[in-house]
Amino acid sequence: MTPRMLLEQAQRLINGNGGVRGLPWARAATLLLRQALEGAITNYWRRKGQTGLANSSWRSQLICLPYFLSDPPLATRIGWIWSALSRAIHHRGLEFAPSEAELAGYVTDVAALIDLIER
Repeated sequence: MTPRMLLEQAQRLINGNGGVRGLPWARAATLLLRQALEGAITNYWRRKGQTGLANSSWRSQLICLPYFLSDPPLATRIGWIWSALSRAIHHRGLEFAPSEAELAGYVTDVAALIDLIER
């Protein structure tokens, strides 16, 4: 699936959750969002010919992203979002589960990243 398709699936889950926090829909949406974000960044590095970055750790890629992307504030937010999504995915408790509003904000920024990269 393309990053945009993954993002659309996450959006469907968020829109159909009925406002309930911390249930499986949130975890699934979180996973889909992170996959969309990672796929978009990987595509960006490859398009830029930065295969070394595409094969490096995510932390390294996210540190470098503001220096390459034409929107450094968005790149910085994307780094923060990736960390938040990763923390939510890997933590077993519900206290790190993003709220519907947080996920919606993440969708907006990941969509902006995909739009910028696909130009």
